[in-house]
Amino acid sequence: MPAAEHSSVFDQALLNKLMPPETTDQFFEALFGDADEGAYNISLAFRQGSPERLEFEFHLTSKPGKCLACNLTLGLPNVFTRHPVINIKGLADKIAAQLDGRYKIDRWHCGETIERTPDLHVIPLYLDISPANYIGVKIFGSGKSFPPLRNRLWGPLGRIGSQSPAIAARGSIGPDNRCQSGLQPD
Repeated sequence: MPAAEHSSVFDQALLNKLMPPETTDQFFEALFGDADEGAYNISLAFRQGSPERLEFEFHLTSKPGKCLACNLTLGLPNVFTRHPVINIKGLADKIAAQLDGRYKIDRWHCGETIERTPDLHVIPLYLDISPANYIGVKIFGSGKSFPPLRNRLWGPLGRIGSQSPAIAARGSIGPDNRCQSGLQPD
């Protein structure tokens, strides 16, 4: 996916679905036992993308009447990495699902907290990506792709024992030439 396409995929509406606003209250409820104790709101922003990496940011913006002090945010990359409400692994999986099966996420990590302004601190989220074994079809000029035929494959392609990458990734072919992963044809 060319770098320019990344920003059109990850618009603010999608980012709000990936990290809904209620995540902030859930995070502080889990952390302090009371959502009102939180000093900032958490949102997700897309920074930039390349064929090798997607860069997102967690934006921490101060709540009205609250102070966004450095001592509150400097240790957060480690907290975010492990916290089940933030769930970066799940977030990375949701982001990968938006890439139409053409890319896979090889690795992710958070950068150090950056203080952009007194009311905005940022935690970078880096997702290293690489091309997946994509067998979908791109309709040139339309900007649309059809998804791979992963769930439509039945048995080996070609000689017995040869499998498509999609079947190999999800299961194996048994002696009766049926996929052993439990997937069935449409």
